[in-house]
Amino acid sequence: MTQHKHSDDMIEDLVKVTCGEQASSRERHVYREALRSLVRLAKAEQMYEMRADVRVLTTPADAILH
Repeated sequence: MTQHKHSDDMIEDLVKVTCGEQASSRERHVYREALRSLVRLAKAEQMYEMRADVRVLTTPADAILH
């Protein structure tokens, strides 16, 4: 069972609003995949920042001072 994501709904809305009815199915597909790639990139950046924050919070204080 796959989980339906809120970002999928937002992407579909953006594709409909931006491309409209005049766009071909290929154009809509390319735009949709570009938006999905941006979502994946944002998630990866967020995870990287969270890991960096955890690393700072879990580093002993004496290691930070030296």
